[in-house]
Amino acid sequence: MNGRRVSPRFTDWTIVEESGSTGLVDDRRPFFGGVDVEARMGVIRRQINYIRENWDQYEQFMSDLAQRLRTAVATLGAEAELAQRLLSERRDWGKPGEVATDFSALKLYTSDAGYRALFGIVNDSFRRDSFLQDERIARSAVFLIELLTIDLFNYRIANPASDAFEGVVYRGMSVSNDDVDVFLNVMRQPVSQRFVSVPLGMLSSSTAPEVALRLAGTYATASEARTTVLWRIHVLDLGEELLDLYRRNFSTSVVTSICAVPITGVSHFPEENEVLLRGPFFQILDVAWQANKSGGPDHVVVDAVMLNSNRDHVTNIANDRGDDLAMRTLFRVLVTQRRARFAAKFATERGREDDGLAYQRQLDGSLAELRSLGIS
Repeated sequence: MNGRRVSPRFTDWTIVEESGSTGLVDDRRPFFGGVDVEARMGVIRRQINYIRENWDQYEQFMSDLAQRLRTAVATLGAEAELAQRLLSERRDWGKPGEVATDFSALKLYTSDAGYRALFGIVNDSFRRDSFLQDERIARSAVFLIELLTIDLFNYRIANPASDAFEGVVYRGMSVSNDDVDVFLNVMRQPVSQRFVSVPLGMLSSSTAPEVALRLAGTYATASEARTTVLWRIHVLDLGEELLDLYRRNFSTSVVTSICAVPITGVSHFPEENEVLLRGPFFQILDVAWQANKSGGPDHVVVDAVMLNSNRDHVTNIANDRGDDLAMRTLFRVLVTQRRARFAAKFATERGREDDGLAYQRQLDGSLAELRSLGIS
């Protein structure tokens, strides 16, 4: 990593700030949700549904995307060949027994030039007024993310070691000293307000804390008025018992671990030990100062938990009606149950008895809701 610029995808929090949501913290938020964030998320979801319902228009979607990215691709240099392959070869959601071999969208995402030139354009599009006003701009941006999602889906199939990832990953950030107090105050809020949700965003993380600290610290040390915040994210699987319950009731619904996929084998920089997080929901468990063991300045550690499980697939058309609503409701209840059980144990072990009781109430509530659904 020496001699290379800091990977922008490890330090870029704009997708959270502009497309995410958080709980309220003393009338302040550790992230600004952006202007019209709900409207933007609504546009994104509608475009995902449109693309999936009209997959036979793939060539038109690709043509529009290639036209929009033409100038950016011309600046790519060594990664231009990958971009041309991405924009010319058809990709689709893999099926059992099929093994994809081309992951050009993922490879471009992990390259500095590809991230800045292509996926940076998408992030920028999500923040512009034209995103709400121009269907073609919105559709092209969402289609590029759909191609990246397909690569993630297929990469798990081709690389079983990257499927069903569970473990701890890290992501760093640099914040102003004033904002440090906002993070610390998170723990004074009800547990229901301690969350960060990025419904349709991609966030890079590393299994190596020193990588996350080094990348974030590059910015923190540039100004004495900034502090490094290290996110320590506990990634859970839904678990066989809960997954079996879901599948017994909705056998055709596709559930995968697409929300947390180790992509070291396809990354331009395997030393970053990257795990790509898709659409994460972080429940914040603890926020505390921690001494820097390497002798550098102390930093703040945010412990959070998320699930790797997701229903996202070409067959999933979200309309909040009928089977979709029933599947979404059951999945939400099961995810809440898994997350609350872990959070209650974590809080108790940290000596936060009140938090442990609050998470236990969440767990009891999800179990009661499951019973009310009449599902077994």
